[in-house]
Amino acid sequence: MGVEDREKNAYPVVLQRLLGDDYDVRNFGHSGATLLNRGHRPYMKLPEYQQALDFKADWVVIHLGLNDTDPRNWPNYGDEFIGDYRALIDSFRVANPQAKVWICLMTPIFHRHPRFQTGTRDWHAAIQQRIRQIAATTDVGLIDLHTPLYAHPELLPDALHPNVKGAAILAQTVFSALTGDKGGLKPSPMYGNGMVLQRGDSIVLRGTANVGDEVLVTFNGVSQTAKSDSEGEWRVKFPSMEAGGPYRLSFSLAQKDGNRKSQKNSKNRTPSPSGEGWGGAITFDSVYVGEVWLCSGQSNMEFQLRRSSTAQEDVALFPQSAASRLLHLCDMSPLYSTDDNGSRKSLRGSWRRRKTSRISLPSPTISGAFWPIRCKCRLASFAMPSAVPQPSRGLTVRHWKKACRTSLPTGISATTDSRGREIGLWRTLRRS
Repeated sequence: MGVEDREKNAYPVVLQRLLGDDYDVRNFGHSGATLLNRGHRPYMKLPEYQQALDFKADWVVIHLGLNDTDPRNWPNYGDEFIGDYRALIDSFRVANPQAKVWICLMTPIFHRHPRFQTGTRDWHAAIQQRIRQIAATTDVGLIDLHTPLYAHPELLPDALHPNVKGAAILAQTVFSALTGDKGGLKPSPMYGNGMVLQRGDSIVLRGTANVGDEVLVTFNGVSQTAKSDSEGEWRVKFPSMEAGGPYRLSFSLAQKDGNRKSQKNSKNRTPSPSGEGWGGAITFDSVYVGEVWLCSGQSNMEFQLRRSSTAQEDVALFPQSAASRLLHLCDMSPLYSTDDNGSRKSLRGSWRRRKTSRISLPSPTISGAFWPIRCKCRLASFAMPSAVPQPSRGLTVRHWKKACRTSLPTGISATTDSRGREIGLWRTLRRS
């Protein structure tokens, strides 16, 4: 199992293509090798280890530990893992004192592995914790190879070794860690034209950019700046606002020499510069501040308000002219597909307005990670002020419903079907 046509598709080969001809990428791995020096196949006793030292690499990327989950290894010698790993790192620094070293969180082991429930799962988690500890205390970089593949069990056919697509993900992850190229400026995929931000609370906006890039965010004429961290992530915080809109939201990059170079080399570049000192903006229009509700469920998400037993009263409380202007729904495509091929689709929302009588959640959105289950989720947002109480931390939806009914009986409707079963809570708004 694993990568077909390794001379073309193995992750070091793909990494070489990503880095280009200015770099010389070598693979000194050995199948089945352990980090533990008293494991069943110690890497430091294999010929590939000596070849790696002789190469005197400027950059060293180490991904070891998976084979140490073998019951011959971790239960007997796990206490020696940190010392053995530090010795390996030190040996590369002796070979080349200028070498920069990265160690990797291990790729996942999935439940189909024959030893998964007999110790391997727990030992894998323990080793990951030791690797984090080593990275924090040994002045090395840490590359997370676990998270990018954890949502893709289909890319590890034998539950352990990645296939061609999985190897490509590993290469891209290592490339981003070595170069700081995270694909350029990308706001959160949840953002879009017509989006609604929660009123009465700090407005936090986030996204990714190449490492060290300075990002300018402008919302309703007010600007904030942030610098992306070592993972390429950035965030800015605006003060809370009352309900209102529409506003304009824009994101752009500082145009410095480093930014120009990194944006040029990124696959997802921002548009050409449009303002002095900053890169061309990614702009969203018709952004509101109001109420944001997260709606979730399964088949009941198909139910339309007009089919409820109190439809006429509920619709009458929300004039159509107000509904078409104030109600915005964000549909998100499935995060995990539940079809036979197990492919993953991107999480990207599209905001649109809805009329009250047609309020429903008819299309699948975020799909559950469990194979037979698909749960649906949408953001239903209202860009109009109201006195509806805000949910407090620790309160359930049921508690919130009760509080809402008590304080605003004419503004909140608990929607029921023809048999009187409560299937959802719809908020109805009056114009003052």
